[in-house]
Amino acid sequence: MKEATLIGEGAYGEVYLVKWRGTEVAAKTIRASIASNPMVKNAFMKELALWKKLRHPNIVQFLGVLKQSDRLIFLTEYLRNGSLYDQLRKKGKLDPLTAVAYALDIARGMNYLHQLKPHSIIHRDLTPRNVLQDEAGHLKVTDFGLSKIAQQKDSYGYKMTGGTGSCTEYY
Repeated sequence: MKEATLIGEGAYGEVYLVKWRGTEVAAKTIRASIASNPMVKNAFMKELALWKKLRHPNIVQFLGVLKQSDRLIFLTEYLRNGSLYDQLRKKGKLDPLTAVAYALDIARGMNYLHQLKPHSIIHRDLTPRNVLQDEAGHLKVTDFGLSKIAQQKDSYGYKMTGGTGSCTEYY
């Protein structure tokens, strides 16, 4: 992993496009300026633990973990078509058939997360920036940094901790 191009930034992490074993992949790591913060490291490790459990056509595929000196990096598939946010900015309003197809892709990914056993995963940051398009035109949910595992409270619902996802512009 020699050359890296920054392709995304979040509150704690940076995502780079890198070549790994001859394949372009996305590599997420903690921002260097805060990498030594124990709370940030803990949040990163929780996200990594979630990614390891996930495998679904509408969830960005986790590939593995690299350890370079003190930095932990996890790898996912790279989707060169970008995010739903990028598409909406370029094209504007979606035609009805595309909108329905996209909604179904996102719903399938979210349903998978919510149906996981023994505990559901609640994404908490589902925005157009966190939905990527694959080469076939299907959408995949990504970025589990704010996700929580729902702990069953009783037969009427789930117990969740506070906190919400990011604010974003919608088009």
